[in-house]
This record gives sequence, C-alpha cells and structure tokens, in this order.
Amino acid sequence: MSIEQSSYDGTSTLDSLTTLLEKGGRLGGLTVFRTALLIVGTNIGIGILSLPVALSETGWIGIGLFVLLSICLGYTAIMLNWCWLIVVDRYHDSDVDIKYPYAYIAEKAWGKKARVFTSAMLLITLYGACIVFILLAGEILDDLVSPIWPGSTKCLWFVFMAVALLPLSWFNKPEEFWPFAIIGNLTIVIALIGIVVELFLDAPASTASYSNVSVNSFFLGFVAFFYSLGGHAIYPSFMHDMRKPSQFSKSIIYAYTFALVVYLIMAVCGYSIYGDAMTANVMLVLKPSGIKTALFICMVVHVWSVFIISFNGVTREVEQQIKKAEGSLVIRLVVRTLVLIGALFISLTMPNFYNVLPLVGATAIPALAVIAPPVLYHLLCNDPDYPKIHIPLHTRVYIIMLVVGGVAIIVIGTYASIVNIIDNSTINPPCYVNWH
Repeated sequence: MSIEQSSYDGTSTLDSLTTLLEKGGRLGGLTVFRTALLIVGTNIGIGILSLPVALSETGWIGIGLFVLLSICLGYTAIMLNWCWLIVVDRYHDSDVDIKYPYAYIAEKAWGKKARVFTSAMLLITLYGACIVFILLAGEILDDLVSPIWPGSTKCLWFVFMAVALLPLSWFNKPEEFWPFAIIGNLTIVIALIGIVVELFLDAPASTASYSNVSVNSFFLGFVAFFYSLGGHAIYPSFMHDMRKPSQFSKSIIYAYTFALVVYLIMAVCGYSIYGDAMTANVMLVLKPSGIKTALFICMVVHVWSVFIISFNGVTREVEQQIKKAEGSLVIRLVVRTLVLIGALFISLTMPNFYNVLPLVGATAIPALAVIAPPVLYHLLCNDPDYPKIHIPLHTRVYIIMLVVGGVAIIVIGTYASIVNIIDNSTINPPCYVNWH
C-alpha cells in the first residue's frame, strides 16, 4: 500500500508504514528509546526550573492548561512526523543526508519562501534555547560561588560557560552525541528528586501566599509553558536519523509522558510551598545546604550535556547556507565558534533568562510547534502534483483550531513578553553597561 492510499491521520496500516521505513530508515541510526531520550533532553531541564513561577503567574488553572497543551503539542509532533513520512515517500533525495529536515519539509510543501521562513523560526527557537542555557548556568554558578568569592558575577560566569561549551559545539550529528542525552536525563532526574526533597524540608518555615492573577502575567506564564514541551524545531532531525522514522510517535508518547509527570511534580511542589515568592529559577529559593550545592552541580552538568542538542540544530542550518562548510572541518569549527560567540553577546545583553524564555515561547515556538505542522500536513496532502491524501473531518477541525489558536498565542504572548522585558530593563541592565 502506498502513502496515497493512506489517510495518514494515525490510522495508516502497518504495511504502508513498513514501505516508508525502507525509504527513510537509517542503518545504525537512532532507536525509539534513544530518540525518546533526545526528545526529553531537548525539552526538559529549564522547564523544570521555570515552571513553578509560570504556574504562579497563571494560578492553579495553569495545571489543566499545561496538561491540555502537552497533549496538543504531542499531537502536532506526531503530525510533523506524518509530514516527514510523506516527504520521504515522494522524494528520493530524502534518503540522503539533509542538514535541516524541518526546512526541507516546508520547502516541499510550500516552496522556497516557506523554507526561508521556517529556517528563520528554527534559528530563533534553537538559538534562544542556547542563550537560555548559558544564562541559566551562569546564574546557578554565580549563586553557588558568590558566598566564597565576593568578586563573582553572573556576567563572568556567562563567559565561563560559553568557553566550557565550545568543545561540545563541534559535534556534527545527533547520532554522535546521543549519549549526552543520557547524562542530561540522569542529572535532571537527580536534580528533580533533590529539589523536591529540599522544597519539603523548607516547607515548615514557608508561608505561601497567592495573589490574584493579572491578564499580562497569565499570558506570560502560559507562553512559558510552550518552552517546556515545544522542541519541535529539532524533531525532524531525529526522524531523519532514526532507523525507523515511522516509530517516532512512540518516542513522542514515551518522552512526553515522562516529561509531563516530572514537570507537574516540580510545578505543584514549588508553587504550593512558596506561592508568589517563587523566583524564575526555583533552585534560587532553596536555603543554602550541601544538597543545594550538589543540585547546582547537577544542573550545570545537565546544561553542559543538553546544550549540544539545540546548538547542533542551529549550526547545521547555518552551515547549509555556507557551501564551503560542507567539506571543510576548519570552516565548520570557525562557523560554530562564531555562532557561540553571538549567543554569548546576546546573553550579556539580556542577563535574565526569564526575559528570553517567554519571548521565544511566544513567537518562534508556537509558529513551529502549533501552526506549521498542521499547515504543512494539509498542503502535502493536497499537493496537486501528487494523488490527494484524504484528511478525515475531525483532523481538519483540529487543523483549524490549532492554526487559529497558534496565531492568537503569538500575538498576545509576544505583547506580554515585550512588556515584561521593558519592565525588567532597569533591574537587569546589559553586562557591558553594568558588570553584575
């Protein structure tokens, strides 16, 4: 059975999927389990630390919204997988190495302009993640070292982290660095357990208060949710490198289920104990202790381990625009070093990771995680150059709802994020204005 005979709404037969596997599979590529690890590594970590404050900005209703959002984003991730399978089935050159599969899908569905737009959104999303990683690690290291070194500053540690992350930026493909995802997942699980224990130890001395939620804070918290499970920008790269791309949906289910449980535990514990006193980084509200020090080290190792996942996506897209970088190791290393220096400069310009996180969560992530997958799927199914693929009525309804909702989120969320940046500009000036 060919793809044209299948609805590709999740009801495709095993035979049709097997046919696609033979075209799109990679011998010795990523397994379902390894892919799930990479998905978790892409999403989890920063979300754990920022979700409690996001919940404080949305109120307890945020729990239900986050669960609903997780389901929606998991569905669009699977829909993006359908898009990749269609492209693999139609174009023989899908079997060769493609530097950035997401942009490739967009081009096949809607032309070169769509590829350019998608590439821009991809760079914003993944580059934003790299910047947040540097900011987060810098804040943690400063809080860890400042009691014993009065001269410690966040800005200094931003530079230190960029230098420490430089060797990791030189890895080429996901299949080369997937073991780092294991390290990242182990450290974040250890950190999660430790943070929850510390929160409960602090609970008797904490008197949480809960204020009314404002409209601006609600949307600021809501777009922060997107950052927790909106790693769609890098997913097609995983599909591209999988042994069996049609099994990607299993990886999504495993990864999102695990991440949802972890996120809810952290968010509920942090918000219920500290309430409005919760900071953008939950670890910074913990009382000084040996456990806290160990947790800080775990989080720095986590950032060091998962940084490469997002950064690799950025550099692969940039290198695709530089033809000479394809076969030159020296040019590739220079390009990746310059890209990292750029991330450091932005970090020094906006030295508060919760300023960057909602802005990325309100713009590029909804575009790639909510709007693009259903639109591209619809276009591929109705491509006039190929037999039309039937889309069931309920899937069409989902597509409309996702697109309308995604546009609304971008407009409202972007406004709330910009207001937040303006309000915090005097509190957190650029490092080259005030080295702090």
